[in-house]
Amino acid sequence: MNKAVSDLIDTQTEWFEGNMRKIARRVRNRLNTMLNQFDRSGGSLLNTPDNINRFNALYGSIIQELTAAGYTDLVAGLNAKENELLTKLRATRPAYAVPLAFTETSQAALAAFNGMWNARIGNLGMDISRQIHGIVSESVFSGRTTDSLIKGISKILDDDFVRYATTYVNTSRAKFIQMAEYEGTTGYEGDMFWIYEGPQDDVTRPVCREGTGMESNPITDNAPYYTDAERIDFENYSGSERLYNCRHSFMLISPEYYKEHVR
Repeated sequence: MNKAVSDLIDTQTEWFEGNMRKIARRVRNRLNTMLNQFDRSGGSLLNTPDNINRFNALYGSIIQELTAAGYTDLVAGLNAKENELLTKLRATRPAYAVPLAFTETSQAALAAFNGMWNARIGNLGMDISRQIHGIVSESVFSGRTTDSLIKGISKILDDDFVRYATTYVNTSRAKFIQMAEYEGTTGYEGDMFWIYEGPQDDVTRPVCREGTGMESNPITDNAPYYTDAERIDFENYSGSERLYNCRHSFMLISPEYYKEHVR
């Protein structure tokens, strides 16, 4: 993807991560308060009737606290960010690219795609709540120390939750751009030619160095330019390495531009 779009993805990801850290901090503090209400002795939570009741209510309390902290609203706010991305994609499209023209079907496909990723990101809240509920059970029923429990909760919230959610968001941005490229040209007639574009720097993945022509590979002789068949082959070849956080994508270009650059 072009630099303007890539920079906007970075900005959106930073916005999301910053909000995620605030949410994780608030939930962690609230959990500490709730855990202080548990009966404890010798550095562990006790297996008492009151603790079992508190434990049974804990999962729902975590979900409620995530919502109160703004996680649901943050995930819902991603839709507006995707519209911002689409506007930037159109505004920065070079003259040699095939114009994007979305049909009702392609718009529905993009909306469904957004819904799938937003659900996946939103479901992380339930996954994290189950993980925390699980390690609390280890303290109540198996003698896990409170210090270990607090450290485990901090790792789940501050490391895993923030990191996984941010990775999913960053990935969803890039995949949205690629899907917009594909869906925006569904009515195109004629031979299809593509350019594989994105940053070319010292953190570019090996397979993307090949795809952009930074490094040679017999599979990508004409990189960054591709016929449609070559694009499909490269997608299959590079798919596993580009699964998460890839900054590169294919853009449909005019046959004339392709022929000017590939002999």
